[in-house]
Amino acid sequence: MKSIVRKAFTLFLIIFMIGGTALVLGQLIGLIIQNGNLMVKTSELVGTPTFICAAIAGMLGFVYSYFPDKKNTE
Repeated sequence: MKSIVRKAFTLFLIIFMIGGTALVLGQLIGLIIQNGNLMVKTSELVGTPTFICAAIAGMLGFVYSYFPDKKNTE
């Protein structure tokens, strides 16, 4: 179970980091070219899934912290 939680945490962490990078870059490009619509659309399209993945990664990290270490189970 610990392995599954760790892998899921890693997956959601990677997804949320990529999504966060895409969100910031999209808004930065919109700022540079002075296109407010691009900034809003980027937030609408990328923001919500990214925030959900960040929340899931946070919960999985919290759950993972409750698993005992192998060296303490002896």
